[in-house]
Amino acid sequence: MDNLPTFVTSIVRLWNVNQHREDLYKQAMALDNVGSLRKICSHGFISSLLFKKELQWVYDGIKCALSDGEIGSILGKKTEQNDASFFSAQDKLSIARILREQERRTIKLYKATLNAMNLSYDENQILTDHLEKLKDLDFNINRELINSYENFQPFQNPIA
Repeated sequence: MDNLPTFVTSIVRLWNVNQHREDLYKQAMALDNVGSLRKICSHGFISSLLFKKELQWVYDGIKCALSDGEIGSILGKKTEQNDASFFSAQDKLSIARILREQERRTIKLYKATLNAMNLSYDENQILTDHLEKLKDLDFNINRELINSYENFQPFQNPIA
């Protein structure tokens, strides 16, 4: 690995963004009015858990056992952002927009990492697989938004 500190920093960023996604989807699933978005939320939640585990494997493969701890203990510290509520609005469209924006930021970070780093074949495969699954999730959220907008009936004056 040519640039180990940069690589570690990139893995840390990806792990942190997946921790944020986990918290976001967990809060979204706890809401009562997500309806058909619930399946997408559960998929996003599970994917964030799996992605963190795979990033931990990548990290464990390159860490120095003498000076580095486990990635969960290094990165698993809760921040104020993790403890705060993500959803001030409770409507399904607002929740879907928040989720879509998070997925787009995550996709952007994965693309930047893949383009900037000289990764081994296995590491590249893991991150590319994550990216493809994130794109699928983003597509499903967008489809949910489109369906919600198509079914949205604004208040109409019955005396027209």
